[in-house]
Amino acid sequence: VDALAGGRVRVIRQSNKGLSEARNEGVRQATGNWILPLDADDTVDPRFVELSLAAAERDPTLSMVTSLMACFRREPAAPEVAYVPLGGCAEAQPVCNVAGSAVALIRREALLEVGCYDREFAAYEDWDVWCGLVERGRGIAVIPEMLILNRMRDESMLRSLSLPAQHTARAGLVAKHPALLAASPRATRIMLGESIHFQRLWR
Repeated sequence: VDALAGGRVRVIRQSNKGLSEARNEGVRQATGNWILPLDADDTVDPRFVELSLAAAERDPTLSMVTSLMACFRREPAAPEVAYVPLGGCAEAQPVCNVAGSAVALIRREALLEVGCYDREFAAYEDWDVWCGLVERGRGIAVIPEMLILNRMRDESMLRSLSLPAQHTARAGLVAKHPALLAASPRATRIMLGESIHFQRLWR
């Protein structure tokens, strides 16, 4: 990391305060209009930023642009699972993260408007941000190409999260964004029930 510092690359160090605070410090110190969070197990196609900015230029109402995601275990060229987000959907967003993964090009001012990443969420902090954007009617676009690659690891933060911890985080999302529930409470309850059922089967 030290070897990368200098020129156009700036390395910021701080004591471990969790994932949310690491991202928030980056947002605070950023000087550009756009933020691109990228976790250690994610990578993007070289065209991702170019295509995302082009989408935002075509539609200035967009606050977030992401893409389809291919998930792999061994080789990026041989993905095993695909994640196909819908974009902003108020009916589904509080129960099922349909907006996108943590990897997205996001307007910095939109992130600041929703309060950046909430450190109260040990997981789903990106999902919380997407809920905030959808709640405010902010535009979200999904590029229909597999431009994001995710390496699936059994020891990853999300996969190591216990089932009770997952449901506690989901309850926190619902409590924090009650306006989204008003969009379709019946559909939300059905989806939540199915989500719990399939998570238990998965475990």
